[in-house]
Amino acid sequence: MRAINTTNFEQANVEYVQFWMLDPYVGNPGDVETPTNTGTLTLNLGEISEDVLKDGRKLYENGLPESGGLQPTIPSNWGKVPASQSLIYAFDTNEANRQVQDVGLNGLNDAEERIKYPAFSGNPDPSADNYEYFLNATGDVLQRYKNYNGVENNSPINVTDTNRG
Repeated sequence: MRAINTTNFEQANVEYVQFWMLDPYVGNPGDVETPTNTGTLTLNLGEISEDVLKDGRKLYENGLPESGGLQPTIPSNWGKVPASQSLIYAFDTNEANRQVQDVGLNGLNDAEERIKYPAFSGNPDPSADNYEYFLNATGDVLQRYKNYNGVENNSPINVTDTNRG
């Protein structure tokens, strides 16, 4: 996703919105494309609230404490958020910091999620927010894309052809 920073498309000479889409059936002979396999594409052009979890606070992952850091966080109904205002919207390239900051929208890693949500503590990913590259997943097309939009561990430092460091 990328922001469109202009509000006057005519003045900015914006004539179209371009997007790329992957056909999940390419190279998968077991999955057959049929006319009943339809979908919907929705483009929302406008303001999108960054308070995704509706707790009145904005989470930015790189504002969470670094590895061994003591920066304060504020607990919320969903998890935790940084106490300080965002100044930089970019991750640190330090691998240890990335591991504790790239934790998704709730600000919690899987171990912290097990504590916060004890009813789901038996699950390996209690919040179901872990990222998995679709070519690394197994199963049919739905299983392969099930965790593709996960936001925990979705920003590796070193990206390879398998989309994992």
